[in-house]
Amino acid sequence: MGSFSNQPDFGSVISVITAFPATAPTASVLYIGTVAAPATITVTCVDGTTATFSSITSGFFPILVNKVVSAVGILPADVIFVA
Repeated sequence: MGSFSNQPDFGSVISVITAFPATAPTASVLYIGTVAAPATITVTCVDGTTATFSSITSGFFPILVNKVVSAVGILPADVIFVA
């Protein structure tokens, strides 16, 4: 996903998460469906750092990640890896 010559400008591969932790098949952004406020998500970014984000809402999560470590207020079935 991006503006590089070898990447499409749209998500072309999706992977539904069934349980946390979940590892993406390739570096991905997340689409998050239903959330229960206050929602938080902990992810491992493509550079290897782990970060926790709070006040998560439904929609695209524009951080390139390799793994969802954990989430509070978000069910695994409500998260999709989009690459």
